[in-house]
Amino acid sequence: MSTYVISIIGFAFLTILTLFLFSVSFVESLEHNSSITISKTLVILVLLYRIVSEARLNIFEKSKAFTESYIKKRILLNFISVFLGTILTFAINIEMGLGPVVAASTVAILATLFFPKYDVPIYCGAFVGMACPSVFYNYPLISLAGITAGILFIVAKNAFNGYGGKLGTIALGGCVATTLATRTPLGLAGIPPPETHLTLIIYSSSAALLTYLLNVRLKNSPVISSGIIGLVGGLLLPVIHPEHGQMLAIMVICASFAGMSSKEKVPHEIFIVIAGLFSALFFIYTASYLGGTGGKLGTIAFGSVIAVRGIWDLINKLYTRFKKVP
Repeated sequence: MSTYVISIIGFAFLTILTLFLFSVSFVESLEHNSSITISKTLVILVLLYRIVSEARLNIFEKSKAFTESYIKKRILLNFISVFLGTILTFAINIEMGLGPVVAASTVAILATLFFPKYDVPIYCGAFVGMACPSVFYNYPLISLAGITAGILFIVAKNAFNGYGGKLGTIALGGCVATTLATRTPLGLAGIPPPETHLTLIIYSSSAALLTYLLNVRLKNSPVISSGIIGLVGGLLLPVIHPEHGQMLAIMVICASFAGMSSKEKVPHEIFIVIAGLFSALFFIYTASYLGGTGGKLGTIAFGSVIAVRGIWDLINKLYTRFKKVP
């Protein structure tokens, strides 16, 4: 298979998963809160606009998914790293009972400290390992999801680089493919109660901003930046908010994935705060879909960051056009 075809496959599966999740969130909000559907329509439109721009850049102009050196030296080690991240996170979550947020955050921090060259694929696997044990109820099933995500990680190497949440979208692909292949039923969850929505938005925007500051301004690894914010949220929020703390911790780590974005993709703090806002809005109305899969949170963050980048591009285009007008 040519590198060109591999590039298209990787780009397509990231796009399809993201658009599906954002579309069902839009439909769900129509039924429960039509007042925000206009804003969601605009978000999806700029998301589509930026995806088209990325397609031209990554597929039609630069199809360089695999270099010879990458194939020889890194491909197998990256695949193994995704798999190990999956199993380790799942084990910490289930065997130690620490929960998915603390488990994934711990793996992120350990990966950066001890295996910095492979912290990205390990963290990708950690998202798979966050899957709910009621859906991925044994090690063979979660292992299959990790193996599938490892393959997708390699295939999607050239697509959407620099966007926070990409790793989660890869993990979601591994989980969804596994549930379809094994006919495993997904979990069910209700939409968060209305009284929590504002709190979710505040924590989401704050977590995205703090992660971005650690990552971009303080020049830490994006993996450990997300891991630190996720760990703090996972440990403190269930104590601070006994009733909804676990859900808020999940929101925090979701938004931290947006904060993993590079400065090239999200050049200013205000835009990462907006990405956190978008993440919360789409998180609220995707609760009923793909329940129990790992990586759904990252996909929400991923689409939000792409949309924010689309807004940035449109602002720049308008500014340039009006600047030329005498």
